[in-house]
Amino acid sequence: LLLPPPVDPKPFDTKDENINALVESLFGAGSNGLTSIKPIAARDEGPPEDEDSEPELELAKAAPMEKPKTLKTGMRKVKRMVTKSRTITKSIDEPLPVKLVEGPWLTTNTIEEKLIREKEVSYRVGAVVEKNVEGGGVLVRVEAELPWNIVLHWGIVPRGARADVWTLPPEQWRPEGSVVGDTGKACETPMKKCENPLSDRIQMSYAELQLGNAPTAMRFVLKENGGEGRWLDRNGDDFVIPMPEPAYASTTLDLTGERTKEAIDVATAAAFRAAELHLDSMDEVEEKELDMNMQVEYEVATPPLSEDDFAPAERIQKPQKSAVGNGREVLLQGFNWESWKAPWYQAVERLAPTIAELGFTVVWLPPPTSSVSEQGYMPLDYYNLDSRYGTKEELKGAIKALHDNGVMALGDAVLNHRCAHFIGDVPGTYNKFGGKLPWDATAIVADDPNFHGRGNKADGEMFHAAPNIDHNQAFVKADLEDWMSWLMREVGYDGWRLDYVRGFWGGHVKDYMEATNPQFAVGEYWDSLAYNMDALDYNQDGHRQRIVNWLNAAGGNAGAFDVTTKGILHAVFERQEYWRLSDKAGKPPGVMGWWPSRAVTFIENHDTGSTQGHWRFPRDKELQGYAYILTHPGTPTIFWDHIFDNNWGHLHKPIEDMIRIRKQSGIHCRSEVKIVKCEQSVYAAVIDDRLLMKIGPGHFHADDAWDCVLSGQDFAIWRKKKDRSQPR
Repeated sequence: LLLPPPVDPKPFDTKDENINALVESLFGAGSNGLTSIKPIAARDEGPPEDEDSEPELELAKAAPMEKPKTLKTGMRKVKRMVTKSRTITKSIDEPLPVKLVEGPWLTTNTIEEKLIREKEVSYRVGAVVEKNVEGGGVLVRVEAELPWNIVLHWGIVPRGARADVWTLPPEQWRPEGSVVGDTGKACETPMKKCENPLSDRIQMSYAELQLGNAPTAMRFVLKENGGEGRWLDRNGDDFVIPMPEPAYASTTLDLTGERTKEAIDVATAAAFRAAELHLDSMDEVEEKELDMNMQVEYEVATPPLSEDDFAPAERIQKPQKSAVGNGREVLLQGFNWESWKAPWYQAVERLAPTIAELGFTVVWLPPPTSSVSEQGYMPLDYYNLDSRYGTKEELKGAIKALHDNGVMALGDAVLNHRCAHFIGDVPGTYNKFGGKLPWDATAIVADDPNFHGRGNKADGEMFHAAPNIDHNQAFVKADLEDWMSWLMREVGYDGWRLDYVRGFWGGHVKDYMEATNPQFAVGEYWDSLAYNMDALDYNQDGHRQRIVNWLNAAGGNAGAFDVTTKGILHAVFERQEYWRLSDKAGKPPGVMGWWPSRAVTFIENHDTGSTQGHWRFPRDKELQGYAYILTHPGTPTIFWDHIFDNNWGHLHKPIEDMIRIRKQSGIHCRSEVKIVKCEQSVYAAVIDDRLLMKIGPGHFHADDAWDCVLSGQDFAIWRKKKDRSQPR
């Protein structure tokens, strides 16, 4: 504080050098004066992005609905931000360059600091879905353990609609006190408070809904009623509760002589889907005495290494096996594009008995290694098996559970490319690798346009998002063979799904298969089909020939996904041109028709469908597609969503029946196909003189030599009567 002087002071020059002289006289030589402290920006009230600690919240089957349910606890680290201020006052008694009032000067300095702390907090959220036996439909109870007054903001997904559609529920489904939301597509229902048996400090809130049979799912988020008006969702998405499917109705004859129970119990399905339900954490402010001289230590955790991690790899020495198992395998793709968001290995371990009961003999698991991308297809350190799907020990647990139920496990081996850890000799180019395999640019093909490799020229097509590995380098091939052999010993893989095999010569695959001796292996050779303008060419021999050439180069030691058959099925259903399902020789037109034992058929996978949708199968034609591949030769593949995701609940029971029919009829990868009708609107074929099948809206009638064992919209399957004495 400066008091007014008794006399007018000498005029003071405001040039910079004079100001600096004044400052130096006040604070000493070398001072740059006082630095102004900028105000701290307003705190962002949104949840912190803490992707590495997403909780697992399960929907559990509950006891009587009037009592609160015991639910699993999800733990999440929450960042706490505290802004503290301190005022420092000190007395300075020094001569002034201008004669003012004598006496001490008081200087005030405000210091502001941010303190980031972490603390584990837990919230409980759950839902119970029960059938309403008396009134029909389902009863849904949503519970939340949160320290607020809560409103349930919810809507329904009508059957046949897209999974992300919100629709306002009918008025008779809305509980008392509900109002229509601002968008007109959702209902807002206040949640009631009840006693929390798990905690005396945090209240429990619940809402009970009575829904009919119409919706496919219920979507909801939670909203704070009053207060700060905070929203709680699933990391930017909605919570989704699948509803039970209506009873599956068809002319199906039970294949076991007994009535089959419903495909998936509602509560079991809901519990499985709960792995995808996540709660966003909230910022919390905690008061704490601030030590201005506090020293902050950062602790970096590194996983312990055992001697086994650096032990010389031993090659697996076993009798050579077939690349397609016993020829009667049924393959399940054991994940989708979003599976990394859940503790996936744990989910597979839980479902292993169900997978076996449904008739699957092989499960293709996601890429196991650490990766730049969450899904695992941009591998970084091959020997680090802690991925977004779970830990190394959880992976081993999932594979053990599959083995205990008689199911083989395939590892998804990404051999074409690998992401580098460091910038190499070329500025700004990541082409120097770390981890146990610290390769340099000599491990990258010389003609990679993005990563300046110093290896040999590529012998396949380029993948532009990561360095393309040179498999012609002896050290690279030896390292990859050792790594694959180590994976089979360490976690128990039985075989491989080989990613992007167009990127390198099939002869390298032959070497890798001979080094690891898998029980089953399949490569992804995804190539473009032949088109004339916007219409698919009838003759796709060139396309399937390229796949067969790759199979030949691999020595027949692996199968290949029958992309040709998938592409033709698209045209069949999109244009109603069933005549495409016979080539000029009267055989199936895909790889199935030329090398059926090496054809791994499919209609959808994580790339073509799921949330990517790069080449989605024609909607509502999925059962016709499965009726085709599950009755024909080759090894059929079922996509995870089509058998376990309740958004595709109408497919579950028919697919289960088709798998059972295939096994009971002895259909295998080399079965013989006799096409009996192939016209504009209908296709029919006899397989091994045991099964008769038809797809398409056109007319086809089976004679009395056949029993119909399964039928649905535009498809039917018959089995030959056992007591028929004379063939026709």
